[in-house]
Amino acid sequence: MRSLLNRSIRESRIPLVLTLMVVSLGLWIVCAKLIVPPVIENAYRGESWSFLNRVIGGQATHPVSAYLQDWEVITVAVFLAGVGFWLVVLVISSPLSWRASLVASAYLVQIMLAVKSLWLVREQINADAVSYIRIAQYYLNGQTDVMVSGVWSPLLSWLIVPWLLVFDDALLAAHAAMAVSVVVFLFGCFCVLRAARLPDIAIIVGTWITVFLSVAWSVLITPDLLMAGLFCCGTSLLVSDKWIANARAALGTGILLGAAYLAKAVALPASALMIIALAGTKVAVYQTSLRQTILATAIIVAGFLIVAGPWIGILSYKYGRLVFSTIGPIQHAIVGPPDMPRDHPDHLRFYRPEPGRISMSEDPTNLPYNYWSPFQSVAYAIHQVKIIHRNAHMVIQYLKAFDWFGLGLVSAILGYLLARPWGKLLQEEPWRLLVIPIVSVVLIYLPVYAGHLYPRQDVRYYWVTFPFLTAASFGFTLHLSGAMFNIRAVQRPLALALVTLSLIVGNEGAFLETFSLSETPSSQYRAAKILANKLRATGLVGSIAVVGPAQMDDRYLAYLLNVQSFGALLKVDDPAEILSSGAELVIVPRGTALAQQLRKDRRFASADKQLFGCNETNENPVEVFLTRLLPASDACPGIGPGY
Repeated sequence: MRSLLNRSIRESRIPLVLTLMVVSLGLWIVCAKLIVPPVIENAYRGESWSFLNRVIGGQATHPVSAYLQDWEVITVAVFLAGVGFWLVVLVISSPLSWRASLVASAYLVQIMLAVKSLWLVREQINADAVSYIRIAQYYLNGQTDVMVSGVWSPLLSWLIVPWLLVFDDALLAAHAAMAVSVVVFLFGCFCVLRAARLPDIAIIVGTWITVFLSVAWSVLITPDLLMAGLFCCGTSLLVSDKWIANARAALGTGILLGAAYLAKAVALPASALMIIALAGTKVAVYQTSLRQTILATAIIVAGFLIVAGPWIGILSYKYGRLVFSTIGPIQHAIVGPPDMPRDHPDHLRFYRPEPGRISMSEDPTNLPYNYWSPFQSVAYAIHQVKIIHRNAHMVIQYLKAFDWFGLGLVSAILGYLLARPWGKLLQEEPWRLLVIPIVSVVLIYLPVYAGHLYPRQDVRYYWVTFPFLTAASFGFTLHLSGAMFNIRAVQRPLALALVTLSLIVGNEGAFLETFSLSETPSSQYRAAKILANKLRATGLVGSIAVVGPAQMDDRYLAYLLNVQSFGALLKVDDPAEILSSGAELVIVPRGTALAQQLRKDRRFASADKQLFGCNETNENPVEVFLTRLLPASDACPGIGPGY
């Protein structure tokens, strides 16, 4: 009776909370949009209250629009914080249990933070993002000849397509797709924590920590968070005992892992290794029927092929051979022995993209890579062993860095190896099995390009391991504290505090970035945007080539101008190589020897006067040359042949 009364009281609070939410946020919008801007303008002119006049005293250095823009950022931030606050209150006031309320609140807060991040990083871009955005545009425009690529998996581009209908800015649409990806990642992490059979408080803490880290990681437009979330959802079903006896659970596992493959191709071999290892564990340790395990595994494979099979068929048809991705051989080719050039071919010479594409990076499959095999010679085999050793060291550094003490990696390894009695503990404490998906992912990267420690952008390859490392660290520390302390009041709080501290301190930068209210535009993208606007304004729009360390990614400029880029080379031996590329615009760093050489070459014409004016040229870091002649009146004095 009392529980029913409490439930009815909670349900009656919901209309009141909704009313307070609408009224308070409505008043804030009215105040922020109608009242404050005129006050700022008056204070800028010195006609408001004296203390406001002193606060806004930058008339000599900042226009009033800068202050209004700052206020707009504050308005959005406070509005989002208010929405998040009231949604949390709404969840707490609902008839859900306190555990379910805290988990639901985590999703709501994550959505608010993701929307805030989406706005602040709307001019943040990375090289991979250009390809995903362009492929999404090809799907939207029905360009069937260029929408399929063996290098870029399709799911992120598919996710961007509907957002292209919402936003005019394709980059903003891509960030919106990343906001969806972080929610998928959070759900995958929650599924892993729950499947590990951790205490409720550990699940809640792990979920909330993932909220903040995933938002910070979503700045990069890549499919890694999306793949990780789907992979973790599928793995959580594998770790449980359901998939052996329940055909529906096995089919769902295959479908989720197939969707993970559509997000990023590495999920296919990683899933294969993980399924084999976990199925073998079921038979060897749990004494599961071999026939039943094989049947369940076949159902998983069937579910996987239902989702992934059509895409594999499309790729195989396109490239004329059975293929699930073309990125793997490329990633292996670029780490080959130094007996010949192993870099991406479009880093060594100019290439014209196929019609409809803007750069070779959209599908470099047919470029002449120098592929190799460790079975070709003893020297190549030794080189492969060195690559594996180097990558293993680097991956260990990446995995240890996910928390301050490196608890996750140590816990995953020791939790599995020290399970005594082995069969009983693996069955009662499934978190000990989570070393298997970690190892499955890592093994795929060991023989190929696996990233660089500096810069640390490539840590994204291993975000998929974070939920498993987190669950293992909670499980192992709770087990260890239970063995060391007899007082239950000490065991759990100590273990939870240790893991939480290690995760927060180890990811301090990500936490600060999550709560930051400052915009973080990409410097290269902003430089490309300024140059693109000038080129468009002067009508000097055409295919481009970049030579030298220009501090500007050619793909950004090509994307903004919707023109083809023939590549970016660090140097050329002869300007004739630039001309043979067919590029109409050549971009080089200002003041370099190449820039001086092109100024004296009659086959090139500097566009300084049209773009920057003769008095501003030295303030611009790059110089643009046309591969056609200009009238003498269009050249700045002292620039060009004869000077």
